[in-house]
Amino acid sequence: MTSQEKKADNVILGAVVSTAAMGALPLLGDITTLVVANGAMIGGLALIYDMEWDDNQTRKFVQRVIESSAVTLGSLKLLATGLALTGIGLPLAITMNGVLNAMITLGLGRAAKFYFASGGEAKDSEVYEKFMKTVGLSGLKDVVKMVRDEAKKVVESDKDEVEETEATEEEG
Repeated sequence: MTSQEKKADNVILGAVVSTAAMGALPLLGDITTLVVANGAMIGGLALIYDMEWDDNQTRKFVQRVIESSAVTLGSLKLLATGLALTGIGLPLAITMNGVLNAMITLGLGRAAKFYFASGGEAKDSEVYEKFMKTVGLSGLKDVVKMVRDEAKKVVESDKDEVEETEATEEEG
């Protein structure tokens, strides 16, 4: 994996974790922040791949990628909202919305990375295919693995800090 690919994967990971956390707002209140976060991610990926890119191109890219699946994705967002409004379904709504946000972001990130890595030459059908491979069961598995791996890193980092602190206290 090249340095450029690692940087791109880190940008995508950060956006996935951020948008999953936005799932705590299942009343369609997260759509604006989801759009902003995904736009920032795509803009960041464009910078990594040295592509001339602006907000208008980001908007068009997202429209091209998700337009065929917008009804399905919108329906799932509405379902999460409906569950939240019942009160009883709030925990499920928050979880569902967070996972959906993460899958959409991961799909857009992978599609954008593929597009930029091709120098902007990838066909729309290929970019769409990258997105759709992530929005489904395989995407769910990928999101769970990404979050779990990131959590392990945080726990290991915390353990290292505790051990260093304890060693310093013993010396002092």
